[in-house]
Amino acid sequence: MQHYINLNGKTLLENAVSISPSNRSFRYGDGFFETLLVRKEKIVNQYFHAERIKTSLLTLQFTIPKLFNVHTIFEQIKQLVIKNSHQQLARVRVTFFRGDGGLYDAENHFPNYIIQTYSLQTSITTLNENGLILDFFTKSNKAMDDFCNLKTNSFLTYTMAAIWAKENKLNDAIVFNAKQTIADTTIANLFIVKDNQIFTSTLSDACIAGVTRALLLKGLPKIIEKSITKNDVLEANEVFVTNAIRGVQWVKQVANASYSLGKHTLQTAAILQELQNK
Repeated sequence: MQHYINLNGKTLLENAVSISPSNRSFRYGDGFFETLLVRKEKIVNQYFHAERIKTSLLTLQFTIPKLFNVHTIFEQIKQLVIKNSHQQLARVRVTFFRGDGGLYDAENHFPNYIIQTYSLQTSITTLNENGLILDFFTKSNKAMDDFCNLKTNSFLTYTMAAIWAKENKLNDAIVFNAKQTIADTTIANLFIVKDNQIFTSTLSDACIAGVTRALLLKGLPKIIEKSITKNDVLEANEVFVTNAIRGVQWVKQVANASYSLGKHTLQTAAILQELQNK
């Protein structure tokens, strides 16, 4: 079956698209990406995705053309999932990049974008019966700067952590920030439960500003944002992770510490489903 992508509003066959060697995203990681879940042609958490895209464009100093509109991109996403027969359940990646040029002489600062869609099985969005196994990645720390909460195209720490996790037969790896507290994992925000209280890393601790994280913080105001240490994780009663595609996922082991599928993880997963269906 032919697979299509959308490049700057034009629908093209995927194998007909090539990248210029002068592309700034390829050369310098100049840009960011957004990962979205589409269920029955509806973008889940659309409001939070729109806000994160706008924030990323402004933070990375893109020049926004008058006719550029995030909601136009959302309509193009819906058209593309239909074109690719992925409308029942799909993972969508939108990559934004500045275009061609050298480090000091970009041709312009307009946002280019590529939309890609991938079909998903329904089981991927349900709470996992087999808990995830994680460990701490220590070969690189995430920078704590103005760009640390964005999903930028310069993703090297996460890339190397993911390679390390796969080599060690782990489901994911926990990433530290420069002050050696927890940022997040390679693909998710981390939550811990201790003494009947749910905690997650603050944005100042360099975690990605996840859309599922944002939705839960709004819908569950009792979640506390704080700096989380390695010992906090190892001494927790429950651990779970969240992202835009998989929702809530239960973690059963981090290093040598084990966790049950507890009531807080189950309740959070149920509440998330309610929030996403509103």
